[in-house]
Amino acid sequence: MATMFGRFEIQSELSKSETALIYKAMDTETNQVVALKTQSLEPLDERAAAFVDTLIAEGESTRDLAGQNIVLLYGAGEIDGQFCAAMEYIQGNSVATMLARKEGFSIWDLLDITRQVCAGWSRLPRKVWPIVRWNPPRSWCSGMGWLKSSATASPT
Repeated sequence: MATMFGRFEIQSELSKSETALIYKAMDTETNQVVALKTQSLEPLDERAAAFVDTLIAEGESTRDLAGQNIVLLYGAGEIDGQFCAAMEYIQGNSVATMLARKEGFSIWDLLDITRQVCAGWSRLPRKVWPIVRWNPPRSWCSGMGWLKSSATASPT
């Protein structure tokens, strides 16, 4: 017998934190696999309604965002005393999972992770940059693909 949570049929647990659970679930109304994030509202007591309203408003404000590193938010609301958000499910391992399993990374994994981080970084609003900026050694690729360091060369 499948575990049901509102209209969602829970298939497996993807992630767990102190405040939330994320499941792989089937939306029985749309027959679509989703990532379902749930958070208990019980600890919030009388602030729960305002919390749900704020999260729903924030979710609505992201509807126009699109990008390779942004999942779609299908819907959000309260089910059985839990705040729930149904999002696009993407199959794959997280970096944290790969590190925990001590699987190691191929050069292709590292290139893909770097590409995704850089793509996300380039989309940050400029007002956030001073908060997250650091000063690593500068490196760049020359026209021939050789990596040069700012300590030994200047850009061509």
